Amino acid sequence: IRVNSGGTQLSYSDLLLSIATTQWEDKDAREEITQFVSEINGIGSGFRFTKDFVLKTCLVLSDLPDIAFKVDNFNKKNMLIIERNWEQTETAIRLAVILVSSFGYSRENLPSHHALIPIAYYLQKLGLPRNFHNSALYLEDRKRIKQWLIRSLLKKVFGGISDNYLNQIRLIIYSAPEGNFPLDALIQRFRVAGRTSIAFNDEDIENIMSYKYGQSYTFSALSLLYPALDFTHKFHTDHIYPKSAFSISQ
Repeated sequence: IRVNSGGTQLSYSDLLLSIATTQWEDKDAREEITQFVSEINGIGSGFRFTKDFVLKTCLVLSDLPDIAFKVDNFNKKNMLIIERNWEQTETAIRLAVILVSSFGYSRENLPSHHALIPIAYYLQKLGLPRNFHNSALYLEDRKRIKQWLIRSLLKKVFGGISDNYLNQIRLIIYSAPEGNFPLDALIQRFRVAGRTSIAFNDEDIENIMSYKYGQSYTFSALSLLYPALDFTHKFHTDHIYPKSAFSISQ
């Protein structure tokens, strides 16, 4: 920090990325991850993923027991595991972003990046099917993932998320039957778990109905009402019913 005090401000992820770069043996971690972040941010209508998100996902998808985002976890042993798994981790994240983009999400309406980590983990467990986002074979599985994603975002369970919560989700996904995203198991496991619950009560529904035009959570609420919309087609805001034509009824 002192050496760089007159230059570009370094973030915590820059420090961790520097550690990873010195410990990867065959690849340049900084170059690989920086380029990959640029790539996934260009998928669909665009996202704002960060190096922090990718580094955190590497810890989870490498099945490391401690996934805390701290210097101690970026040791030589863990970094070699992450480097060895990098190509499949990269593919899993990319497929998760493509899938979420096909649900209609982008930088404008995806309030939590961490919500993609369990999806990427599940796709890795499934064998990284490249056509998961559009194959009829995975239609029901996509519906379950979409339900879980929407519920998680609307309930804001990833706000101030604990590593213990991510570990529990990872264990449930790992233990689930092959080819079956464990939506019901996740709902039941966290039904009475306070802020991590993705079950809805009357108060939750009332809160959802209060979202307004232009808010990031409004899209998720509308996705529950119109689950059949195909977001591989581009929908342009206000082109059918312009906002200016509406008024509040008295």
